[in-house]
Amino acid sequence: MKTLITRWSAALLISALSTLALAGAVHASQEKGADEQKPAVQTEEAKKAADDAVIAAQLPFYPLTTCPISGEELGDDAVNTVVDGNLYRTCCKKCAAKIAADPSSARAKIERAVVAQQKPLWPLTSCPISGNEVAEGGKMEPYDMVYGMRYYRLCCEDCKSGFLKNPDRVTQAVDKAWIAEQTKTYPLTTCPISGEELGSMGQPIDRLYGPTLVRLCCKGCVKSFDKDPAKYAKQVRDARIDRRRGKEAKEAGAPK
Repeated sequence: MKTLITRWSAALLISALSTLALAGAVHASQEKGADEQKPAVQTEEAKKAADDAVIAAQLPFYPLTTCPISGEELGDDAVNTVVDGNLYRTCCKKCAAKIAADPSSARAKIERAVVAQQKPLWPLTSCPISGNEVAEGGKMEPYDMVYGMRYYRLCCEDCKSGFLKNPDRVTQAVDKAWIAEQTKTYPLTTCPISGEELGSMGQPIDRLYGPTLVRLCCKGCVKSFDKDPAKYAKQVRDARIDRRRGKEAKEAGAPK
């Protein structure tokens, strides 16, 4: 009898240990599965963060107002897609999928538009890499390139590799020159946000939205500017257009 009880107890113990071992294995498997899923989630989050950064940086310079696939006008519901570090704006998700499959044609359209819009505004007379003078008909044929959504003019194609080593440094130099050049002909005398005279509260705060300089009266207006920079950049562009038209009308009415 004692032997039977002992055997029965041993069997129960073995069964309990087996159950615990099985539960532990299942738990470990679940943890492993969860761990395997974490990198995928983190990678997806990292990709979204990277894409959002590209959109924020390139959207102010985006040159097209129509979908590069369908030709439809881009509205407030335009789809932003990032492929190979470049922004594409389409009228719908179907067009976005076509670009994701083959962005080459759309990218070519965007680059042509970037050059057409930004080349006339290029603020430098020398190459930002070599320092050599850049001029049409000079000793070297200028090299035009598009990086991201920005136009750059170098003295030669050989300087492209130097640019790619540190594009941020070159971009900062270009932005500084852009601000200096546009300050000379800035069309507004008041802050587009507060209406205060520029300079009445100290040195104006300069901000670029795309290639357009917007001057603010003080740091207090920066927050409002950042909420809708496109709105204030448009005000400046419209003011430039009005000034140019006024000048042209005055010249047209002047005695010959």
